[in-house]
Amino acid sequence: MLLFSLVRSNVPSPPNVNVTVINCGRRIKLQEKPDWGADSYQVKLTPLNGGSNQTFIVPRSEFSDTTFPVNSNTVYDVTVRAKNSAGFSLGTKKQLKTTAGTFKIEEHFLLPILWGGIVAVGVIFRVSLVLCLLLLFTFYFRF
Repeated sequence: MLLFSLVRSNVPSPPNVNVTVINCGRRIKLQEKPDWGADSYQVKLTPLNGGSNQTFIVPRSEFSDTTFPVNSNTVYDVTVRAKNSAGFSLGTKKQLKTTAGTFKIEEHFLLPILWGGIVAVGVIFRVSLVLCLLLLFTFYFRF
């Protein structure tokens, strides 16, 4: 009888979660195909190199829009459990390492700016040269 009650339990199934590190390694985003039997999700972040655990309860409607704060250059165990009125599902555990990102300007973005500046300076120089020559020509023949 006990086995039958465990099989027929209305507890949601363990969530299938993808973890993405965003914001230069300072936040993580979880993506999951929602379990319609779940009302909310429990997210537990455990830093493996020390520090305190963080536990969050997130409603199903907000799960895909929520990001979670983490420290850069840290390895985390991320455990997610689905919850409904019957209780919690088994946890799905993923391990990830956050790394501090660096901001890099690609050369192909910088070249048009530099080239545009050089062209702009060249045009101004040419216009100035033409105006200067025009003024000299006007003064020379007028006086």
